[in-house]
Amino acid sequence: MSPPGLDIRRASLTFGARPLFHDLAVEFDAGSWTCLLGRSGCGKSSLLRMIAGLTLPDRHHIECTTSDGQPLRGRLAWMSQQDLLVPWLRVIGNVMLHPVARPAGGTDSPGGA
Repeated sequence: MSPPGLDIRRASLTFGARPLFHDLAVEFDAGSWTCLLGRSGCGKSSLLRMIAGLTLPDRHHIECTTSDGQPLRGRLAWMSQQDLLVPWLRVIGNVMLHPVARPAGGTDSPGGA
């Protein structure tokens, strides 16, 4: 299966009273590499969290569609910026930790929701 392209529209994010971005639109071509550059706190990681469907503490909105029309759920991996790796495992062991730790058919969110 080839990776889908992503089309992001009307993305907005506000932390407290501080708007980080509003009405952002960007396309990520299928199979391409993309680098997000910006100063600390401008919303790079938050945008990626929004695309991944992860929880954010403040107001946000995003419209994300794929080039193949299929949902992203189950086809997206997330590795946090923090050093949360299992130190005695190699890189592949850390990457494969989720499928090993969570049985088939399990949920992706804490608490089973």
